[in-house]
Amino acid sequence: SARACSNTDDVATFRIAFNIPEDASFWRKAFFWVCEGWCFNWDGLYHSFGDQGIAVRPSTLDRAGGFPRWPLFEDVEFLRRVRNLSGGRVLKLDSTVTTSIRRFDLHGDLNYAARCWVLITLFFFGASPEWLSALYGPRREPKKGNY
Repeated sequence: SARACSNTDDVATFRIAFNIPEDASFWRKAFFWVCEGWCFNWDGLYHSFGDQGIAVRPSTLDRAGGFPRWPLFEDVEFLRRVRNLSGGRVLKLDSTVTTSIRRFDLHGDLNYAARCWVLITLFFFGASPEWLSALYGPRREPKKGNY
C-alpha cells in the first residue's frame, strides 16, 4: 500500500505498470517488466517521470516554482528542482499507476525507448524543451473516458 510522504519526502511517484496485452510475447512482456523495474527500483534523472504520477506537498510545489509551462520535460525539470530542494530524494510509492504503451506500439518498443533516452540526454545537456518537443513529434489528447 502507498505510504504518506514524511517530512523528508516532499515528492513521490507511483510504481508504473504498462498495459501490456495478455497475448504479447514473453520477450515483449520482459521488456516492459524491465522498464517497470527501472522506473521503480531507482530514482534519478532517467528513472522518474510524469507517466508514473507525481504526488507533491503544496508547500514543495510552491518552493520548486511549480511545473514549468513547457511542451516537454516539464515533469523531469520539476522533479529535478524538487530533488535539489529535498536533498535528492523522490519517494517511490508501492501503489501502481497504469500507463499506455500506445507510443511503443506506434514507434516500436526499442526504437521508442532509445528515442526517449536520446531526447532526455539532450535535455540534460541544455537543449530547449521547445526544440525537443518538435523532435518528439505530435502528441494527441487522450480520448474522453480513456483512463
